Amino acid sequence: MKIYFISTIVFILSCNVFSQDFPMAAEPIELQSPATHQTYQKIKIGETHKAKKNLYWRYITFYNEIIEESPVPGFPWFEEECFDESNRFANWSTALSFQTNISAQTSLKILGFDIGIEISKNREKTIEFQRWIQSSSGIAARHTLYQRSVHLKGESIKQFYNSKNGDFYFSKRRKHRGVFKVQNKSFGLFVRRDILQQC
Repeated sequence: MKIYFISTIVFILSCNVFSQDFPMAAEPIELQSPATHQTYQKIKIGETHKAKKNLYWRYITFYNEIIEESPVPGFPWFEEECFDESNRFANWSTALSFQTNISAQTSLKILGFDIGIEISKNREKTIEFQRWIQSSSGIAARHTLYQRSVHLKGESIKQFYNSKNGDFYFSKRRKHRGVFKVQNKSFGLFVRRDILQQC
């Protein structure tokens, strides 16, 4: 199984992101969580809400986007020989199912994420497909069917803004912090060709 992160410019530790719903633009928010001190790749600014006079709140989500790739279990690989040459050398044809699972402090809408992900959570989705592979004369190669999943993993923390004195601060209360995780935000299939020999 192959797992890797989608890289951003890793050495940048802060970015100027703010919600226009706040009366004033926020100060730069570091990519490092104030709760765990872990540095993340991305930040998502949630919806702004008014708590009371001069006091506003929103959630800031610190997260990584992770790509996971692995061969599809139970599917054979195909090998082409040096003399094989065909546009339809072999194929896979079946249906696969997957689910999107979400763990979050509150709704994705309040956190600022696409609510389409939330609507589809815990619903089994089925992909029906037929994939032909092509063989090329002059090489021996192996064709393997792979699956690729994109996951989001991080944490969400409530941030407050006092419009009277212009202060921004993160809540230290445990109930205002939580794990953020989206398993299978997206899912897809691809074929990997490994050249074994030049003939």
